Amino acid sequence: RSFGHERLSTLALSPDGQFLLAGTETGSLVLWKMGTGDLICVVEAAHFQAVKVIRFSPDGQTVVSGAADALVKVWSWSKLLLAPSTGTLEALYTFSQHSAPITDLVLSLCTIGSTRGRLLSASLDGKCNLYDLVDGQLLLNLSFPCEITAVAMNAQETCIFAAGINGNIYPCHLNGSSSSNTPAALQFHKGPISSLKWSLDERVLI
Repeated sequence: RSFGHERLSTLALSPDGQFLLAGTETGSLVLWKMGTGDLICVVEAAHFQAVKVIRFSPDGQTVVSGAADALVKVWSWSKLLLAPSTGTLEALYTFSQHSAPITDLVLSLCTIGSTRGRLLSASLDGKCNLYDLVDGQLLLNLSFPCEITAVAMNAQETCIFAAGINGNIYPCHLNGSSSSNTPAALQFHKGPISSLKWSLDERVLI
């Protein structure tokens, strides 16, 4: 059990289960070692407002965070582990194309060291953005008729499902265009959707 001076807003466990990374209401990142409970570091002012979501890449070498300040940041895991106990840290990339709080992030199975490392972001501005993590470029911008609260992308990175605050799910095929017409909505819920996840074989969307 760890007691801090800030309210926590989101948590993420490293893929190897050895570390816990938290985001705070004031925009900091806090890292603990799971086996001992030791506080490793506090990255102050990682964001300007509350951190809403944290995701690790499958290989654990990259961390991404999204916040109420509408920013998405990409962090080097090795630099986080070596960061001073309290202080600031420079992100690998900072994406500022959204205009409202970030609600979800999806990292592709590939990572920054590969030729197709990609990141998908969702926001209450009604947009989903696809980024290339190799060079930090925006690849695709998708617009929807309502605020987006969750998103899922298949392993082949050929389609996404964006969940709206209105309870609808919008399927989109990633055909390489810079924008998309409003997709047909799948009406499965009557209220905001908080999470979307694929089954391991990607035959079922939960």
